Amino acid sequence: MNGFKKIVVFLMAFVLCCTAVACNKEEKTPDSSSGYGYIDQIQIEETDAELIAGGRSDYSVVIPENASVEIQFAASELVSAYDTSTGVKLSTITDSMASYSPENKYISIGNTSLFEEAGLTLRFDLGRSGVQMFTVGNILFLNGGSDSGALFAVYELLERTMGFMIYADDEIAVDHKSTVYFPSANGYAIPAVDAPIGSYYSNWNMSRYTRRMRMYSSEDWYIYKGGHNGFGIMPPDTYRSAHPDWYSPSGSQLCYSNYEMADQMIENIKVLIDADTEHNVMMIGIEDNRDWCTCDACLASKQKYGVDSAVHVKFMNYVVRHLNQWLEEERDGRKIEFVFFAYLSTLAPPVKMENGKYVPFDDSVVLEDNICPQYAPLDASFDRTFDHVDNKAVAETLNGWKAVSKKMYIWSYACNFNHYMVNFNNFNTMQANYKYLIERGVSYYMDQASYNTPTPCFEALRIFLMSRLMWDVDRDFNQLLDDFFTNYYKDAAPYMREYFDGIRNWYAYLETSKGLRTGSIYADIETTEFWPKAVLDMQLSTIDKAYEAIEYYKTVDPAMYEKLYSRINLESLSPRYLLCVLYENSYTPSGIKALRSAFKEDAIAHNLIRTREKESEFSQLYASWGV
Repeated sequence: MNGFKKIVVFLMAFVLCCTAVACNKEEKTPDSSSGYGYIDQIQIEETDAELIAGGRSDYSVVIPENASVEIQFAASELVSAYDTSTGVKLSTITDSMASYSPENKYISIGNTSLFEEAGLTLRFDLGRSGVQMFTVGNILFLNGGSDSGALFAVYELLERTMGFMIYADDEIAVDHKSTVYFPSANGYAIPAVDAPIGSYYSNWNMSRYTRRMRMYSSEDWYIYKGGHNGFGIMPPDTYRSAHPDWYSPSGSQLCYSNYEMADQMIENIKVLIDADTEHNVMMIGIEDNRDWCTCDACLASKQKYGVDSAVHVKFMNYVVRHLNQWLEEERDGRKIEFVFFAYLSTLAPPVKMENGKYVPFDDSVVLEDNICPQYAPLDASFDRTFDHVDNKAVAETLNGWKAVSKKMYIWSYACNFNHYMVNFNNFNTMQANYKYLIERGVSYYMDQASYNTPTPCFEALRIFLMSRLMWDVDRDFNQLLDDFFTNYYKDAAPYMREYFDGIRNWYAYLETSKGLRTGSIYADIETTEFWPKAVLDMQLSTIDKAYEAIEYYKTVDPAMYEKLYSRINLESLSPRYLLCVLYENSYTPSGIKALRSAFKEDAIAHNLIRTREKESEFSQLYASWGV
């Protein structure tokens, strides 16, 4: 078969695959009436009273006298949205300048003195991110389970009354109006996930972007840094020389059967808790390696329970019971949630099977109510849903941990750590997997992605989807895609959507026709088998159409042209990178050098730093290319 015929046959197969996947995706759209997770009890009615009219307003935004940075930001977001919509900038005052009367015209944000004087109280079950609204006379109160919840209440109000939507930190939509009527709003909303944490470079390194997407960083959540922090709590440099048995023989982990070490850890954690009155979650995380303590006590536990996690669970119970007593007796009953990793050595839960279901191995491994395992499905196939037979181990691990714990945290993954420059194949399963975990009581969900570099892998779209689905997991996924592409890429939207759908369908073709698997976070997907040159050329041809669609902005709106060009150009870097690294022999020496030089120029403009998680800086790659 000659080259031309091969391409024609390939294209026909590709189109057929696209059709099949599109139909299958439509059939799997979730039922929005399922009723779990997200709770919405907010009622908003537009009154006859004018909030803004005739280029002016009698209303002021009121915040507490010593408002947090978050509440100040909430006020600025509300003022900015109304200003963008109407050209009217509401004044912001502190509650020391406001007197309570239902006749006064205020929008109160957070725990102001007005909120207290009105006799209002918040629901007990809002969590940190839940929102609540009250209307008393002419005063609208926006509040939440925390200052973050109050900010999210501002966003909920604006979204429901002003067509406000945040697609990215630099793409915010709001309706343009000359008159805004006062909204009488009452009720509450509780998101499906209280703590959505996405570690994509752009929001991981930009707190404003994170907040705008109603998300957090791990630093926002924990008393002491989250993650692998055991050595941070019990530094080897401080204790190991005098107490070598507090650590594993290799020195790579703590020894979790040593209760003398536990007693010192309890004292250290007390200091950390007292130093942080803002947060109420404390993690005790194992180190990031597969080693485990091999002392006699740890080995005996492994022999009895069959898993390493049993000794860690018992250790957690011991530490937390002592801390709970201290908190109750000496710290006015302060409530703290404690978290540990179900990861690597501690992945398998201490359970057994009875009558077809998992039960605790014995009572000693049932976790205290305020202890949560954080499960990290390191070996999951993210191109499959978690209830798929290929992810049987994921389901079994979750069910096992649920047998010994009241609540679950999740540390999940959203990129290929060996191939940052290639789109991760989880778009078709993202919603189903979120839903699967939310149904099982997950309230904290971290998606670890390319935290240490920007990537050309639809990062803004991924953050948008996570933001919207963590709030309400039953939203229409295809509608979210349409909404994002239309607003983020504007005139180029049809072609960028075509490029995006082509990637998803190409992965489906590889799986159904070639049996290639792509969903592991370490899958070797940077090969010519996965990415034939004809596919990459087709992708770039589609991207060229996107460029053409925005060409007219050069003269009518140069700033818009530059913004859209940059967004399209960023996504072009993935297929261009693959051409540069896989198809050197398909070009003349001068041709490949020109291709790589152009790639380097654009990659630097987008601040691309790494091609993989570790030891792979672009500067080294450029040096090897000679550009």
